[in-house]
Order: sequence, then C-alpha cells, then structure tokens
Amino acid sequence: YTDDFLATFPDLAQAHRTALVPFLLKGVADRPDARDWFQADGNHPLPKGHPIMLENVWAALKPQL
Repeated sequence: YTDDFLATFPDLAQAHRTALVPFLLKGVADRPDARDWFQADGNHPLPKGHPIMLENVWAALKPQL
C-alpha cells in the first residue's frame, strides 16, 4: 500500500504534465532542529522556513516556464 501511495503523486504529475514538489518541507522538517522551525502545533512552519519552502517549489516550477 505504501509504495502504491507514494507513486500516486509522481504518476499524476507525469500524466498531467505538471510539476511535482517531492517534499515541500525538505530542509525544514528533516533538520535535526526541526522542532525549532515549526509553530507550537507542530504542523505549520515558522516564517523562517518559508524561503526554504519557496526554493523547493521554485525548483519544480522554474523548468516549466
């Protein structure tokens, strides 16, 4: 099930010829100090993480322009 689920988004991106951001929170959620990069709810990044997330999205979108 996990493998099928993980393949869903790349398959959809390919089928619809659109960008794929493999992991929006790369560089934020996978840091050793990740707790310091999130709000108290543990789900929403602090503003200091937004530029990193922007770079993750831009890396996927730029080639499509």
